[in-house]
Amino acid sequence: MCTMTRARSNIGEPIRASTHQYKARFLLYAEGAGWDGIPKNRMDAAIAGRMPAGLRPLWGRLATGLYQANTQSEDDLTCVCAWISVHGPAAGFRIPNVQERARNMGMEAYIRDLARLGDLTEKEVFDAEGNSFDFHAVMVRTAVQIARWTQGEPIRAHQYPRHVASVQAHADAKDFVRAQGMVPPTTGPHPDDLARRLVVTDYPFLKPISPERVPEPPEAAAGCRGT
Repeated sequence: MCTMTRARSNIGEPIRASTHQYKARFLLYAEGAGWDGIPKNRMDAAIAGRMPAGLRPLWGRLATGLYQANTQSEDDLTCVCAWISVHGPAAGFRIPNVQERARNMGMEAYIRDLARLGDLTEKEVFDAEGNSFDFHAVMVRTAVQIARWTQGEPIRAHQYPRHVASVQAHADAKDFVRAQGMVPPTTGPHPDDLARRLVVTDYPFLKPISPERVPEPPEAAAGCRGT
């Protein structure tokens, strides 16, 4: 199972995971639904055969990873992921559900208790799993410091970079990503709604961030049909 993240769907929509998780090798397949015995190198074509014709070209880009800056952006593939979320189970394939994700993480009992005690919706559980997927890394980075703190040892505060430094680092990374022809980078290191409220003024080589300069989130691609 690939790295699990938070849900990408909006409130009221079926849960939709990140685009990468809809590749054929990360989906789960129902027994007796015609998927048994299909070679791995034929799974992409087999899934395409279950899809409406209008979605097949986009599925081909998703399956092969060709949603780069110079072809089709990842946002344009939302309709393919949404179709799999809604119609995939009836065709015998789907992304892992929250119980399967928790079991794969080795946190089944914890996630179950969290959902029960917190009265969480399925999407909230899905997001909680995405937030805690790298909990082992967090534990390794924090366990020693927490142990020292509980024993009364003084802990030196970490010096986090200033906002302007994170913006510049993101700008440098964005230039590299574009030069490599990879998936289009985000407009900045912060969500758009937060970026609209931030103004950078103390780095002479950075222009201030203002609402006029931050583009609106891209709309869903036109022509996504097939439902």
